[in-house]
Amino acid sequence: MLAFVEGSMERLFVNNNFSYIRLIPVANGASWTAASLAKEIASKFKTANANPTFIIVWLDTEKQSCGSSGLEATIRAALVAAGADPARIFMCVPDQMSENIILADETLMRSELRDSAYAYAYEGQNGKSIINNLFLAAAGRSYRATTDGVRLLKRMRLWRAALSSQSADRFYQQVRHIPCWWILDAVV
Repeated sequence: MLAFVEGSMERLFVNNNFSYIRLIPVANGASWTAASLAKEIASKFKTANANPTFIIVWLDTEKQSCGSSGLEATIRAALVAAGADPARIFMCVPDQMSENIILADETLMRSELRDSAYAYAYEGQNGKSIINNLFLAAAGRSYRATTDGVRLLKRMRLWRAALSSQSADRFYQQVRHIPCWWILDAVV
């Protein structure tokens, strides 16, 4: 398996929980266009010279004007043009950032915040800022992506996030057949 992953939190989560995945870091940010990001990933795919069972792309939408589904389509097309089997490509492109899929797991967030009324209403917003404000209100401290974020990613379940988030649901629909504790509801 190959995973093209942007962000320290996401890379730590993959490295700590899925040692069998070959992780390939990807640069991203507001200054990258969808086309340049797709070109970077396609180039790294060619350089990897692999025939992976799965190709996972996990990166934030940031503020791409094409949105998460448009960014997914652009990257998918570039990977296919580079020789990747389209049936093996799985895209996790949260709208706007990975914190949004954490926030979308309402069961997790209700437990974490000790707030039974918590409901996800943040698709397309700055999830990192929102989760930081929620942490400040509930715990009196700031959210830390490389510790809190990695821990929350491990506790969340993709199927639950998919109930509230369109971008999480798009990824879930692609991978729901894969027997994995993170996708399903198995206890770790």
